[in-house]
Amino acid sequence: MNIAIFHNLESGGALNSIIFSLNHLKQNNKIDIYCFKKNIPKNLVDNFYTYRIKKTKNIFQNVFQILFNLKKTNKKIAEDIDKKNYDLILVFPCLLTQSPYILRYLNNKEKIIYFFTEPKREFYENTSFDYWSLKKILARLARLPIKYIDKKNCRSVKHIICNSKFTAKNLKKFYNKKSVVIYPGLNPIKPKKITIKNNKKILSVGQLSKIKGHDFSIKQISGISKKLAILGRDTEETKQIQKLASQNKILLNLIKTENDIKKNQIYKKYSIYLANNLNEPFGITTLEATSNNCLVLGKKEGGTPEIIKDGINGFLYSNMKEARKVLKDVLSKDKLTFYQTNTINWKYTSDKILEYYNNNINNEIKEA
Repeated sequence: MNIAIFHNLESGGALNSIIFSLNHLKQNNKIDIYCFKKNIPKNLVDNFYTYRIKKTKNIFQNVFQILFNLKKTNKKIAEDIDKKNYDLILVFPCLLTQSPYILRYLNNKEKIIYFFTEPKREFYENTSFDYWSLKKILARLARLPIKYIDKKNCRSVKHIICNSKFTAKNLKKFYNKKSVVIYPGLNPIKPKKITIKNNKKILSVGQLSKIKGHDFSIKQISGISKKLAILGRDTEETKQIQKLASQNKILLNLIKTENDIKKNQIYKKYSIYLANNLNEPFGITTLEATSNNCLVLGKKEGGTPEIIKDGINGFLYSNMKEARKVLKDVLSKDKLTFYQTNTINWKYTSDKILEYYNNNINNEIKEA
């Protein structure tokens, strides 16, 4: 089968989902990637087709680029893909518009699967410390056209796969589109009881920003433990996270690596993982943590409850009072006993995607 994949993503969970899935999709299939940056290993791809968009210096240039240059380039990419008559076209998000323009311009809508991971969150929820500052309000007003571009692009596609039931609910709420849910990398297994030594070390993963819930984690730990390790890259909010940690007398250990082997080794050094992300759509790092036998403590919101079952493979809470109580209880124990209910299996995910293709796309094409 000939497969085209389009994406405009930087490093992170969504890009990793493509890479890990390609390890299995590549078998018996020809894979062509259409992108703006070659950030997928060459051995997983038959052909790269790269396109250029200029870097912008300010918000007005950025909006102009999205309204005109990006739109024009996506239209050209759609034309190039249409010429090759692929069996299947997999479309992933765009870091500039969320739902990419290419969804509008590809001709054969029946062959497209769009992987919807989250809405353009800046327009729907408080995602930063200074969200209601005048600067951020004016920025969102200037960027408002992107909200409607995202919606129109998303509504142009028929087949959509979401990464969680929570995401599917948001897709229906904000875009009025239906979807199916395929959890990225998650393979449910028969519960397996495990006991680990509690070294009482605490880890959180994600860029240093409010949306990753590090501010909640710091307040949760304050007065109970003195150290928190965070695996993630810096952002413009790093100083605010560090200041909050200092105010709460928490020693931050900031770890930076994008190497997946090293990342798994890091998980194994910690007994406790905090999944306090703000309405996390799915939580691939939460899945990684529980698969590496960390006890996960997390907010009862977003997609986290679809991975963590309270009292079984971790603990969930609804507010700070509950979060602090759970953490105190866990830190009081020398050994932690819980169940492993999921493993990471990207072949399982890839098989689910191909199963969807065969049942909903390939059969329809044959019958047409």
